[in-house]
Amino acid sequence: MVKIPNKEETFRSRHQHYYEHGVNTLQASNDLYEDWAKTYNEEVSSVNYTGPRLASEYLDKHAKNLGLKSDCRILDVEAGTGLCAIELANLGYTNSDGSDPSAPMLEEAKKINAYKNYLCIPTGNGHKMPIADNTYDVTLVVGGLPHIKEDGFEDMLRVTRPGGLFICGGRTNYHTTDALWLKAAQKRLKAEGKIE
Repeated sequence: MVKIPNKEETFRSRHQHYYEHGVNTLQASNDLYEDWAKTYNEEVSSVNYTGPRLASEYLDKHAKNLGLKSDCRILDVEAGTGLCAIELANLGYTNSDGSDPSAPMLEEAKKINAYKNYLCIPTGNGHKMPIADNTYDVTLVVGGLPHIKEDGFEDMLRVTRPGGLFICGGRTNYHTTDALWLKAAQKRLKAEGKIE
């Protein structure tokens, strides 16, 4: 008898492949997501992926203290299919742009009218986003750390206005090496006075 994997098994298999086979180039990543785009939302929901909801709730919790209103400008980096945009809209935040290097993932986001602007661009790994400094009130990345690395992290800070909010989240059980460079970058950037 042949066992057909369920969505959770398929999701976990993709992640295992990602880390075991070093999907660490832009082309390899784009190839992975080109195949995954159509089933991505179903697969991540099968593992109770709450990152987009938690990041959106974090924004909402801190918005008032930072003077951010529901029409604040938001950039969702590694936006994929628009899962964060859905959660942001549920809380009244609809002025968001989505950036992702995967055209098929952004096409899925377009189907639900997730963002005002769709930027098919890479972030980090030697790529600087073609966005002016201090453009956004909020910049967030949820689950995209493996794709951006430290230079992408700093580029996201560059496009976030002073006093704005930067939200970074991911599943630490999959991204332990990414969590290490992120912690080191946070410590360094705090010491340099670039973040609080």
